[in-house]
Amino acid sequence: MAGFLSRCIEKIKSWIHWSWTYLLAVWVVLVVFVVYILRGPLKLSENFSYGEKYYLIRRTSQ
Repeated sequence: MAGFLSRCIEKIKSWIHWSWTYLLAVWVVLVVFVVYILRGPLKLSENFSYGEKYYLIRRTSQ
């Protein structure tokens, strides 16, 4: 019984170790992705003005 319990504890420790490793890897990938997306300035006012122009052109042409 003691051998079974120690094996279970070792499995749990191993699972916790690997889950933190994968969590760290996901975090690093997420940070790299966000840095890639935000590498340039966000020109929200320009994007909104382009969208507004597109909407007005489509609306007046109907």
